[in-house]
Amino acid sequence: MLLREGTIVDATIISAPSSTKNREKIRDPEMRSTRKGNQYYFGMKAHVGTDTERGLAHDVVVTDASVHDSQVMDKLVYGEEQAIYGDKAYSSKEKKSQYEAKGVKWCVNLRSNRWQAPTEEEVTSNHERSQVRAKVEHAFRIVKYLWGYTKVRYKGLYKNAVQVFSLFALANLYMVRHELKMNKGIVCPNWEIYPKMGINEEYLCGKTSDIASKKSLVSQIIIFVSPNY
Repeated sequence: MLLREGTIVDATIISAPSSTKNREKIRDPEMRSTRKGNQYYFGMKAHVGTDTERGLAHDVVVTDASVHDSQVMDKLVYGEEQAIYGDKAYSSKEKKSQYEAKGVKWCVNLRSNRWQAPTEEEVTSNHERSQVRAKVEHAFRIVKYLWGYTKVRYKGLYKNAVQVFSLFALANLYMVRHELKMNKGIVCPNWEIYPKMGINEEYLCGKTSDIASKKSLVSQIIIFVSPNY
């Protein structure tokens, strides 16, 4: 996985039961509502950072659905990428200046003015960036539509977050299944890098805080020992 090239950030909503027809007569207190377009959703969000080459996930953060995509952006970048891609939800002059000061190319889609139509240059720029950004949808398609994970399986964020981490790690394997069949590489855990990343047994096994996250764990589950990676 060539993480130096760039990172694509995006988020997808995972629905939770909104009915109160249960023993407690309440909805899951750790899930929240959000509006997308003219429709309201109740549940959680899976925020994902992928590489720009294949759309392989390297960071995943799970929050309730009310958390705005841009609030989690810093947790989805790897730190060595040369560019960051995202949709208009991540548009921010402050973030743009912050990342450009670090030498990172800011490729987030431009937000148009409500009172002014976008220029032809802005439309072209957004189209070119969206062609790269679309690769993040590969992992979403596998998890949500190929495997049918569109609704949470458990109560609370923690258990659902653990399942989401596993699903995106497996989605990475699925996207490189042809290379594995051709014996271009082998799959093994790269345990030696965990101490360098500040990851210990307590980090891997302990519960998360209000935002459930396993930094870079998704990408490190899958290490390809091959000259091609």
